[in-house]
Amino acid sequence: MRKNAYLEKQKAAKTAFMNSVEHVVRQYDIDTLIITMNEGDGYGYDRMMDLLHRWEATRQKYRDAINPDVSVEADVAQEHIDRHMVRIMRGKAPLIPFNERYITLKKIKY
Repeated sequence: MRKNAYLEKQKAAKTAFMNSVEHVVRQYDIDTLIITMNEGDGYGYDRMMDLLHRWEATRQKYRDAINPDVSVEADVAQEHIDRHMVRIMRGKAPLIPFNERYITLKKIKY
């Protein structure tokens, strides 16, 4: 029993740390994106907030892609992201496949 309690405590600490890192990186990304949109493109507050809300909805829509340990739909979400990227890039650059862009994620094996 003691070993399980220790492992659970370690897992909880790791999860808390990962959540903290994700929060910091996410907030930094949002802050620097807002500054870029304002300085580079002249976006005002309302336009930026609209974009950020739509961006969050898109992030949630494809969240399964970065959770292959949790989601059985991870491969589908990854494929959808790559398809969108190809469409957006319109041949201007070669697509770097999802598993090469996210090298630290667990590889999906069938």
